[in-house]
Amino acid sequence: MADLEERAVRRDRRFLVRLIVLLALGIAVGLFLASKLTSPETADCAARGFGTVTETPGPQPR
Repeated sequence: MADLEERAVRRDRRFLVRLIVLLALGIAVGLFLASKLTSPETADCAARGFGTVTETPGPQPR
C-alpha cells in the first residue's frame, strides 16, 4: 500500500511541475503577443490597412 501512495505523490508532483511550467509559458507568450499587438508599428500597419479600405489616408510609413 505504501508503494501505491508513493507513486501517487510522485505523479502529483510531476503534474504540478508540468502545470506550473505550462502556465509560465502561457503567460510569457501572452505578454509577448500583447506587446507586439500594442506596438506603434502594428498600429500604423492597421491604420494603413483600414485607410485602403475606407480610402482615407493613414499615417505614412517611417
